[in-house]
Amino acid sequence: MADAVQGANQCAGEPSLTDLIERSAELKGQLVTFGQSARFDQWLTPLLLEAAGPERQLDEGEAIRNIDHFILRYRLPTCRLP
Repeated sequence: MADAVQGANQCAGEPSLTDLIERSAELKGQLVTFGQSARFDQWLTPLLLEAAGPERQLDEGEAIRNIDHFILRYRLPTCRLP
C-alpha cells in the first residue's frame, strides 16, 4: 500500500523515496570518511579524546555523536595571515 501511495505521488523521472534514502546514506558515508581523514585529524582527535574522559573509553554511540557533531557543526579555526 505504501509503495502504491509513494508511486502515485512520484512524477515521471524523479527518484523514489527509497532511492533518495539510499543516496543520502551513501553521501553520509562519504562525508564521514572525509571528516575522519588525515586532513582533519588535528581537530577531531582531541575532541574524541576529551569525550573519552580520563578513562579513555568511548562507546560507539558517543563516538558517532561526536564525529557527527564535528562534521556538521564544528567550526575550524580561521587562518590569520600576517
